[in-house]
Amino acid sequence: FCDREQEPPNNKVTADIRFTRNPNAFQATFDADISQYGELVRYVGTVSMRFAPDEKYLHFGTKASPILVKSTFATGSGYLTADWIDSHAVFGAGVAWSFDTGEKTFGPVWGRAWINVSGDLVIIVGEDSSIEGMLQASGGAKFGMKFKTFWKTYKLTVFNGDFTANMAFQVPNTPTLSGKVIVHYSVLGGAFSGTAKAKMSF
Repeated sequence: FCDREQEPPNNKVTADIRFTRNPNAFQATFDADISQYGELVRYVGTVSMRFAPDEKYLHFGTKASPILVKSTFATGSGYLTADWIDSHAVFGAGVAWSFDTGEKTFGPVWGRAWINVSGDLVIIVGEDSSIEGMLQASGGAKFGMKFKTFWKTYKLTVFNGDFTANMAFQVPNTPTLSGKVIVHYSVLGGAFSGTAKAKMSF
C-alpha cells in the first residue's frame, strides 16, 4: 500500500460495479481494467457472485473468460471459481502463461525462444467427490547466423525445434495418470531432422 504522494502517476483503474438485491437473492458484478506504470502491467477481468435459493456461486474470472494479466514481457491469465449445486460443491482453478522473446540479434547470431504453459484443476466435494487436473505446455527455440553482403543479407537456420506436452490425472475414483510429449527438431535447414515421442498411462 502507498499514499497518494507515493503512488506511481501512471496507475489507472477503470471499474464497473453492479449489484442487485432482493429478499431472496444477492447478485454482484465487478468489471475492472487496471493499468500500472503506463500499461507496463495490465489486469483485465470480471469478479461475479450470486447467492440465491436456485443458484450460488463466486467467480474470480472463469475458464471461458479468465482474468488477464498482460505485460511487456509476458502474458498470463487465471481464474478461481466456486459453485454450490444441490448437495455438492464444485471448485475450479486455472492458470496460463506465455512468453516469447521475439527474434533477437547478437552480432551475426540471431535467435528466438517461446513457451506456453497452462493448467486446470477441478475439485468436486459431495457424494461423489473427485479431483481432476490437466497440465499442458508447448514451446520451442531456433537460432542461426546472418551474413551480409553488398547486395543482400543471407539468413541460415542452424537449429529449429519445438515441443508439446500434456498430462492429465484423476483421483480418487479409478485413479488415472496419463501424459504425452512430442519433440520436433531440425538442424542445418533440415539436413538432420526428426521427431521424438513419449507416452505414459497409469
